Amino acid sequence: MKKWLFDRKKAADPASGTEQVELQMPRNAYYDQVSNVYHSLFLIFMAALLVFVVVAMLCNLDLFTYENFYYLAKDLSAASDLLAGSGNVINYEISARNQTFALYRKGLAVGGDSGLQLFNATGRETLNTSPDYKEPVLRGSDRYLMMYDIGEKRYSIYNSFVCVHHEECEYPIFAGAVSDSGYYATVSESYSHTGVVSLYNDHFELVNRYNRNEMVTCVAVNQAGNRVAFATAGMENGGYVTTLVIAVPGQDKTSVEMPLEGMFPYSVSFIDQHRLLLICDRATYVISVDDGMVITPILYADMKLAYAANNSEYVALVFSVNAVTDTYQMLITDKNGNAVLLETFDASLCQIELYDQYLFVMTENAIARVRPEDQTYSTIASISDAERMLVCSKDEVLLCGSRSAVYYSFED
Repeated sequence: MKKWLFDRKKAADPASGTEQVELQMPRNAYYDQVSNVYHSLFLIFMAALLVFVVVAMLCNLDLFTYENFYYLAKDLSAASDLLAGSGNVINYEISARNQTFALYRKGLAVGGDSGLQLFNATGRETLNTSPDYKEPVLRGSDRYLMMYDIGEKRYSIYNSFVCVHHEECEYPIFAGAVSDSGYYATVSESYSHTGVVSLYNDHFELVNRYNRNEMVTCVAVNQAGNRVAFATAGMENGGYVTTLVIAVPGQDKTSVEMPLEGMFPYSVSFIDQHRLLLICDRATYVISVDDGMVITPILYADMKLAYAANNSEYVALVFSVNAVTDTYQMLITDKNGNAVLLETFDASLCQIELYDQYLFVMTENAIARVRPEDQTYSTIASISDAERMLVCSKDEVLLCGSRSAVYYSFED
């Protein structure tokens, strides 16, 4: 602190010289010690932060590329667009032939035999490309968008702006799946095996290849990327035999192989880290991922399954009671298979989806949102040419038609 200096005369000798007087705040030893401690901790923290940044950069030098910085800048731009507001209609150029739709990063992916278009949540186009796929299928996640040509040998992996990986396989692809972790799988065949499941990590490297002598009908990878599951269908004594296979990526042996006689598998999906759902033609099973034990079987009682959906909260199954009068019976269970709702209704049903605590139902001219817990519901009249319903949130759905997609919002 700067010292203030004043001159005054001495009492003993008024005429001779001056005496310095120092004005300064008195020092407190306790607060001086506390200040020194916090100053030392600050220096230690800054040194540790510097070491962490340097080590992180050295361990990920391969990620510091011009392309990654470019995409980061574009993602920030998309985020600002989202905060600024959004429209309720997305128009696209993809032809109506072999159209396919998927949600990707809260936006829309539209594919067809004329190309692929990606839109963010505000409706701004981020990608328009022509991969020349005849019958494309889209699989979206929070990390990547997967596109493959069913019955052909090619597949492509996209982010929001560009194709990040493309591969020409040796044999045709019949199914695929991609998880939020970036791990993905393809189903094909080979010269010596009827079914082949190829599992890749988030760097597009082959992790496992599972060769089967039976046809593989469906595959799924969980969100964390630490489990892959698929189902095979074989014939035995004149009937189908389903085998559910669960494996840990990177391990040579599968962890679970469970046969189910008299069943044909339609789909497999992970409910959460410890449960998965296997949907077959005669029953649906909630199964433990850890040991393959059946938690709950849901038998159809000779009814024909028409639609199915599931998420981490519920499983919804819709059975066709009378195809002429469009009469259906809906069964909703919790994630353990316990019945929550059983209802018979008449409607021109097109699709069902589950999101959070709600079931969304799409008919020819309306969409409905049902809360299974208390059976409350609300409906909105919709466009008549909608081909696919994509649920964006618990309050918003996106109905995709041949030329455009329209957002519809529900009010609580």
